[in-house]
Amino acid sequence: MAAKDLSEALKLVLGTVAATAANPGVVNLVRAPADQPNTCQFAFGSPGSVEGPLNVLKADGTIVCTSRAPGSAGVRGTYAGADWLAPALSGPLLLAPATDPLTGDAVALSTAPIGADGVMVAFIRLEPVGPTLASRYGGSRKMEYR
Repeated sequence: MAAKDLSEALKLVLGTVAATAANPGVVNLVRAPADQPNTCQFAFGSPGSVEGPLNVLKADGTIVCTSRAPGSAGVRGTYAGADWLAPALSGPLLLAPATDPLTGDAVALSTAPIGADGVMVAFIRLEPVGPTLASRYGGSRKMEYR
């Protein structure tokens, strides 16, 4: 059951990343001039046993929009120089484990290119996965998931 839960949650994240990257509004967002005001508001409810933010990045790694809470780590900054950025611009990518350089969190990341102009990326935090699965499926034997 735990494996099915995790598999379904990851499929939902992958689908969300791909569909959002193909949205014409997101394409326009990454193509907008840097001096244009950004009124992006993004919500992403993490499904099932996974959690983490969804981000829209320009091709240079600059964050255009994020579902992270205002004021939290990783809201502002750039992913320029991240080893996964260039491959993510040319095709979908699923990578784990990785480290989110803006927060230091251990993550799995799912990406989809936004044309040649940017990338959609979900950072799935790995630390809470085991405890979440244990609380759901550990039962009376208090099984651990790592």
